[in-house]
Amino acid sequence: MAEHTKLQEGHVDQDTTEKPAITKRSAREQSTPVRSKAPSPAPDESAPGYGFLFEAPVFTSWFRGVGILSGEMTRFIQDRLSEDMTAWSVLASCRTPEEAFECQRRFAEKATAQYAEEITKLSQLMLDLATEGLQSFCAKPNR
Repeated sequence: MAEHTKLQEGHVDQDTTEKPAITKRSAREQSTPVRSKAPSPAPDESAPGYGFLFEAPVFTSWFRGVGILSGEMTRFIQDRLSEDMTAWSVLASCRTPEEAFECQRRFAEKATAQYAEEITKLSQLMLDLATEGLQSFCAKPNR
């Protein structure tokens, strides 16, 4: 009974070798993971890709490619929004259901073709970006 009371209080004396000591910890301490105090090892500077972002030609190449990709996506979105607004205006001017249906059909046909073309452009830009980045990374004399 005394041992049961000691467990409820949150501790057990170390008078027996069979049972470990139990200490009461707050909920915050229990939820906090135990972290090692040892410093993390330094990365191996000879490892492939080490310092990628600190190499100016590689970073410059990547940054320029991402800028081109971002510009193309922005241009496409602006063009599509403009055409969408025009299509709504044309649709609002339709007088019969047949005219409205034809207007929607033309819009869908044109939009589908433009999206397919844009997917091709963006895919090529991403491939160029990856190829150029790899080439500028491999062009380093110590690689």
